[in-house]
Amino acid sequence: KVEQKAFDLLRKNYPLRREWAAHGGPQA
Repeated sequence: KVEQKAFDLLRKNYPLRREWAAHGGPQA
């Protein structure tokens, strides 16, 4: 799985939580 730091950057560049969450976000 991707590191939490990587997801933190994704949250800033990818505000669509539903999108990246479906791809395996920290909520997954």
